[in-house]
Amino acid sequence: MASTRSSYPDIPAMQAIFSNLETGNYAAFFTHVADDVNWTVTGTHPLSGAFTNKTDLQKHALGTIQKCMDRNGLALEVINLAGGGSHPWAVAELRSHGNTRSGSRFDNRYAWVFRWNGQGTIEELRAYMDSALVERTIREIEFDGE
Repeated sequence: MASTRSSYPDIPAMQAIFSNLETGNYAAFFTHVADDVNWTVTGTHPLSGAFTNKTDLQKHALGTIQKCMDRNGLALEVINLAGGGSHPWAVAELRSHGNTRSGSRFDNRYAWVFRWNGQGTIEELRAYMDSALVERTIREIEFDGE
């Protein structure tokens, strides 16, 4: 009997996709995210919540944190990738580097647990991060009157 196992992006393919985050080409990365993605930002900070499409995710969660950053934006670095290949689930460990508009450092660490569909598109993702740093950054910018 032939195998019915699906094939999902392997580590080299995931590295190519996630490298877009490192170069600031977020649009290219998001071509690999389903329009109706289920993306959960964990925690109790202002960015946390469940997003059921990438438009809302980009506008609310990602857009808000980018507005807090200085003109250089937020640089993401991929530390580790695991999974994929013959498994739909994978994990990415990332870190960010940046400065806020008020001059504070925003160096965060992330773990993204995500599931691929059969077309090599992320259809579900849970993002874990330093919630206290996110909360402090957003409150700091809000209290600056901006």
